[in-house]
Order: sequence, then C-alpha cells, then structure tokens
Amino acid sequence: MKRLLLLLIITFALAACVSAPPPSPTPPFTITLTSTETGTLIPPPTTTHTPVPPTATPLVLQGKIAFWSNEFGGIWSIKLYDLETKFLTQLTDTQDNFSSASWSPDGRYLAYETYDERQGEIYLVDILENTTINLTDNPAGDYYPAWSPDGGSIAFVSILNGRVDIFIMDMNNREIRNLTRHPADDGGPAWSPDGEKILFGSTREGGTNQLFVIDIDGSNLKQLTSNDSPYIDSYAWSTDGSKIAFTYAEDVLADLDLYIIDPDGNNLKKLTNEGEFMGDVGSLFSWSPDGSRIAFYMDLGNQNNEIFVVDIVSNETTRMTYHNGGDFQPVWSLDGSMIAFVSTRDTSEETGNSIYVINAIGEGEPILIINIDWIMGQIFWIP
Repeated sequence: MKRLLLLLIITFALAACVSAPPPSPTPPFTITLTSTETGTLIPPPTTTHTPVPPTATPLVLQGKIAFWSNEFGGIWSIKLYDLETKFLTQLTDTQDNFSSASWSPDGRYLAYETYDERQGEIYLVDILENTTINLTDNPAGDYYPAWSPDGGSIAFVSILNGRVDIFIMDMNNREIRNLTRHPADDGGPAWSPDGEKILFGSTREGGTNQLFVIDIDGSNLKQLTSNDSPYIDSYAWSTDGSKIAFTYAEDVLADLDLYIIDPDGNNLKKLTNEGEFMGDVGSLFSWSPDGSRIAFYMDLGNQNNEIFVVDIVSNETTRMTYHNGGDFQPVWSLDGSMIAFVSTRDTSEETGNSIYVINAIGEGEPILIINIDWIMGQIFWIP
C-alpha cells in the first residue's frame, strides 16, 4: 500500500506556511517564456450536486488557485486559475517532469523544480512580467525549492558537492551557501515562520528518514524524531511555528497517521485513527491559517478517499466530504474560510480531475470550481 523511496532524494510534500506579504526581490535577469497561454476564460462549471442549505454560510469565491496539469498526457505545465474572473493562465511550458514548487510570500514569483533523465533544475517564474530563468543552472541535480518567509532566500536540495545537502540561495545576488554537510541524504527543507530555522528530513541517524531542525546559520542542529520511527513521509510547520505536523508509518507497508510535535522534540501527539474514523492518511495535508486545525485526506477502504479536519487540541475530527471516489490534496484558503481539494468524482473519458472548494466548517455541499484536464501534484492558494 505504501510508496517506496526512490533514488537519492527523499520525496517530501510540503504544506506551505502563510505569512504577511513582504516586498519580493527582483531576479537579476530574465528570459522570456515562450508559448505561454494567457487569458483563457473558463465558463462556470455546471453541477448537479445538492444546493447549499439556507443555513450554510455563503462562500465568497476569491483569490487564485495554482495546480499542476499534463492535459491528458500532453505537455506538463503549472496553471493559475482566478476564482473571481474565471481566467486560466498557463505559467510554464515544458515537457519535463515536475516534482515540487514553492510560491514567494507575495504570490508574484513561482520557484519550481523540473527534471529529465539527467538531473533536476530549479526555475523561477515572474507572474507579473511573464518571464522565467533557470535559477540554479549547474551540472548537479537541484530539487525541492522553498521560499523563506521574507521572500529574500530560497532553500533547496542539491548534490552539488557530491552529497545530498541543503543549500540556501540569496535572491538578491543568487549566491548560495551549503547549510548541511553530511554523507547521508538531507532533503525537503521547510522554513520556520520566523525564518530562523529550517526543518528537514535526513537519513543521517540509523539510515531511516528522521526529522531535524537547524538554525539558518548552520548551528543548533537537533533531531526531533527517534530512530524507532522508520517511515516519516511529509511534514510542515504550523503557521505560528509552535508545532510541526508530520505523517508517519511504522513501516513502508503500514498505514500513515498524522502526528504533531513541538520544535524542540517534545509533546509528540497522534491525531488520527484514534476515534470514529480509521484509515490510511494521505501524505499531503494543510494547516489552517490560525494553526488550530489540520485538513487531511484518508482512504477509508476501496480507494474511497475523503477530506477530514482535525482539531489539534481536542482531536475532534470532522468529515468534510461524502463521495464514493477520490477526494484528496486539501489546502486551506488564505483567510481560512474555505478548503480546496482535488476530486475524481467528475472524471470521465472527456474530462480529468476537478478542483472543488468547501466551507471550512463543513456546511453545505462542495462547489465545483474547475474541471479541465488531469491534475497532478499539490494545489496552492495564491495571494
């Protein structure tokens, strides 16, 4: 049931932390993107779902959602959909594979990883200027970009020195420095909300993937999880930096569960499979903007994935969706009022996966936002 780790890099799915939008740095040079689709008007989708009950709070559809797409086996791209104007914009144009992406805090810049049979590279797209650059552009493989909360730096994984290390790039001058230096694999950097620490996964202790935190100057390295935890899958800081959530399984064949832990390694707490709902927790989850709840998806059996929300204090779990199909990859809106998710409920020979939104307190029916082609990878709310 569980997925295996491949190659040197450990796959980490990150849930992005929301911060106040500071000024974003200007890239040192640009190269114009080609074949970029802009301004495609997508009519409001029709739906036969049950109308929202009168007691439900009306949803105000605003903001932008980004997602990965391959258009039924065609060119991979990252697209941006405006919920208010219903315009769809294609941001990238490449036939290489995508693995991870990260948005600048102000939503203007997209850093993403693309790779072919040779190596990974990290590119930077300026959404306003419609330009892109190869940000890393070196013979080594570069992976998993992560913007700092102030927008001034990007952490990423590279094998530049022959090891799988974490590096930090200054976005004002593109200078890089080696943050971690260890023969084992270090991967999946995630900035603390105050920008002072980086959380990452490493096989440096016992050969299994464990969580570590380190100051951005390379000091105060601390291991958070024990070597008795053989399979830690994904992780993310809470928005206030007081907790870290992660998914963990006892072995590569066991079901995943969702846990939280303090940044100093104390107060480990299991959040899922403790009450009414039992199943395999998905690897992608999302913190609420106030840090009190986590949205996740769970396989209840027979590939029936549903969206849930758990309160991190009380462990009270609320089921958000009811459909005999695949609802997965939830992500909270920036104002905390909605949760967007990917669904297979409308999949057919003519259409691929869909994006829905639902009221974050569980009122009413999910609303179909867009159904255009095969959606792959995490979706993002953009300022």
